Amino acid sequence: PPPSSSSHQKCKDTIGPNPPRKAVSTPTHRPKQSERAGRRRRRSLPRSLATASSSDHPPVEYWLEVFLKGTGWCCFHPMYGTFPSRHAVCSNHTQDKRAYVVAVDQDLAVQDMTHLYNAEWASGRVQQLRADPTWIKDTLAPLIPSRESRAHYPGRSASETLQQLQVSQALPTHFSGYKRHSLYALKRHLTQTQTIYPLKPVLGYCKGEPVYLRTNVQQLRTKHQWLTHGRSVQEEEQPVKTIERKVGTKQKLDCDDPKSTSKQVELFGEWQTKPYQPPVASDGHIPTSEFGNVELLHPSMLPVNTVHLSGMPNIARVAKNLGIVHAPAVVGFTFVRGKMVAKKDGIVVFSQDANLLQAAWSQTAIIEAEAQATQRHDRAVSHWQYLTKALLLREHLRMRRQRLEQASTGAAVLEHGEPTAFI
Repeated sequence: PPPSSSSHQKCKDTIGPNPPRKAVSTPTHRPKQSERAGRRRRRSLPRSLATASSSDHPPVEYWLEVFLKGTGWCCFHPMYGTFPSRHAVCSNHTQDKRAYVVAVDQDLAVQDMTHLYNAEWASGRVQQLRADPTWIKDTLAPLIPSRESRAHYPGRSASETLQQLQVSQALPTHFSGYKRHSLYALKRHLTQTQTIYPLKPVLGYCKGEPVYLRTNVQQLRTKHQWLTHGRSVQEEEQPVKTIERKVGTKQKLDCDDPKSTSKQVELFGEWQTKPYQPPVASDGHIPTSEFGNVELLHPSMLPVNTVHLSGMPNIARVAKNLGIVHAPAVVGFTFVRGKMVAKKDGIVVFSQDANLLQAAWSQTAIIEAEAQATQRHDRAVSHWQYLTKALLLREHLRMRRQRLEQASTGAAVLEHGEPTAFI
């Protein structure tokens, strides 16, 4: 039976503000499942925190984070009080509103905090609303908090890292949830030039297909592409994949080796490469390709004991006049009328000849600039002469025509008398 009013008042004073459960048997009215879930939520939270639940406030755009000793970081709003969790702050927002959550500290330093406030920040639905992560990182780089600023915020650098949040992020139950997911990946969603390496750890299975970390997805490239990244494929390495050569011009430019004629393209992973070791230039000889050029697809490909001089027009002509050993530098390839053509930029010379060549080029550039100024002056004078002669000729012709008209008018008057007006 239910307790009496006196016993109920005694329990309220000794136990706390919440009344004890009634010791009754099966109730006559069984509450709905949603009501029972709401009661469990309210009982699991203190009364001071439950006042700012997601259903009690409209979507907020600004709030505060306060660090409390023994509790950690708490989210507070002056009108709605304390929020039970970070996810509760943005629970009333639409999906596009939760794509970005940015924190600004007292030193005006900005930090991306979306992964802490949006429970679905790693899903493909949120990632497709966000910009490129590299662009976001570069944009916020000047506004990243300094070490002194981060020292004022304990616990944020150690306990709130992305690695720890990965553990708490649940695995999607459908294949579509893994597409564009920022943490997890499936083999079925990889592109033709991607693979997973290493194949461990396996985080779980989705309908029998293993789930891997997104960080294990590796980009595959050809030997020529790895040279553009300053790496070379190690000897005796077998390609991870072999795909058909693409036909389009842009695909050829981006993927294929311009020297290759095979119909198959071999792709290698980064773990099969090593940093490129450039050749050594010595004894007055600069190592070049079979076409007599130095391929500088990456700054690390510059031969040892040499310097790349670029941005100097006609520098090769000056080096040839001085008898300095040099070689044209190829910095890339492009397509012209369906054919792949090398893009050249500057020359490669020995380090000891660089200063002399630069000084000679500077003097030659000054002389050429003076010669061009003289040519411009002479051309301007000739243009003014042409204009003056043209104006004088036009005036001469105008006066001659005027005299002829006057002469013809006088002859007509003498022959026919006074001119008669016809109506």
